[in-house]
Amino acid sequence: MAYFESKPRKQCRVICKDGMREVYGDKQSMCLTNAAFKAVIRADFAEKDGTSSGAQQGSCRDGQKEYTDSSGDKTCIGVEFVKDILKYY
Repeated sequence: MAYFESKPRKQCRVICKDGMREVYGDKQSMCLTNAAFKAVIRADFAEKDGTSSGAQQGSCRDGQKEYTDSSGDKTCIGVEFVKDILKYY
């Protein structure tokens, strides 16, 4: 599904389905599940309070980190997208 957006400039954009969130990074956007979005936030808080070392690269490509959500699913998320998520928390 797509919608027409008039600001900042006219363009047709794809929107995320229910249960997904749009995140931005490196002049791109992508849809993440709510669980993966929360996994990024949880990993950051765990790293800050010292209960975990945070996200690791794991089996992900360079420039990505591996996050495990509450259901145990692992997701590779680019560092630029992670920065976008964490700038609000």
